Amino acid sequence: MTEIQNKDGYDSIIKSLKFKSLNEKWAEIMKLPQIGPINAFSRESHSYINNLFLLNQTLVNLQLSINEYWTRIISTSVEAVNDVTVKTKSNSLKDNKDLQNVLIDAFEDAFNSLFTSGEFAKGYNKVSNDQLEFSKVIHKIMDKNLSILNLPTRRELDLILKDLHEVKNEVRNIKRAMKSYNKHSMISSTNTTN
Repeated sequence: MTEIQNKDGYDSIIKSLKFKSLNEKWAEIMKLPQIGPINAFSRESHSYINNLFLLNQTLVNLQLSINEYWTRIISTSVEAVNDVTVKTKSNSLKDNKDLQNVLIDAFEDAFNSLFTSGEFAKGYNKVSNDQLEFSKVIHKIMDKNLSILNLPTRRELDLILKDLHEVKNEVRNIKRAMKSYNKHSMISSTNTTN
């Protein structure tokens, strides 16, 4: 037992030395003169690590909630199949139509009770919230990267699109006003010539 503990101790020392060596090499790289986006990315390495940790944590939460959701769905399916086997053993089925009716009734009852339960609503809500949180973290990382690269962020693009839409509406209104004015001016010019 002590040999295994010693081996584990050596492995942990080796891993910590490798990490220390990697960290020292990274520190040396950071001291080099840098230009362009690499400089900006390397200065923000700590926040990137935090964002990646947050992304990983969000992804794990999403995976767990999806697993819970599908576990409920699968257990409900198994419950319905068990109900079908009990009903087919106790009843003599005359034809395939009877079997079809038993199948439909069993699955309908099982899934209706699942979908109307509070647990399912909470689980589905958790999946939706985790998906939205994952999307928010991805957008946060993308916005940060775009701003470092001096590119417009999603928020800025949304504002530009909103402004463009307003300009289109104004141009459309001006065109309508000009058509209306041209019609009235043509009518008044024909009235004055007559």
